[in-house]
Amino acid sequence: MFKNKLLFISPLVVLLAITLFGLTLIPSVQQNPENLPIALGNEDIDVIIPQQGKVNMRETITNMVKEQTTSTDGEEPVVKWINVNSEEEVLKGLDNQEYYGALIIPKGFSQK
Repeated sequence: MFKNKLLFISPLVVLLAITLFGLTLIPSVQQNPENLPIALGNEDIDVIIPQQGKVNMRETITNMVKEQTTSTDGEEPVVKWINVNSEEEVLKGLDNQEYYGALIIPKGFSQK
C-alpha cells in the first residue's frame, strides 16, 4: 500500500518542482535595461591644424556617442551618459557603483 502512494505522489512532486523553477525564471526572461549610467570622461585637449584651424575631437566624439544612443521613438534611452572631468573621478564612481561602465577619451587623442 505504501508503494502505491509513493508512485502516485512522486510525479506530483516533480511537476510542482518544475512549475516553481519555471515561475522563478519569468522575471528574468524579458529584461529591458533603461538609463544605465555610463561615465563619459574627457581628458582630451584641442589641436590646431594649419589649414583647418582649431579642431575639437572631444566634442565631436562626445556628440556622436550621445546621438547614437538617444532614442528617437519616445522610449527611455538604454544609456544615460554622465559627463565626468577626470579619470580619478570615473574610478571613484565605479568603485562606489555610481556608474555601470565608463568611456574615457585620453589626453592627446586629437593629436594622434
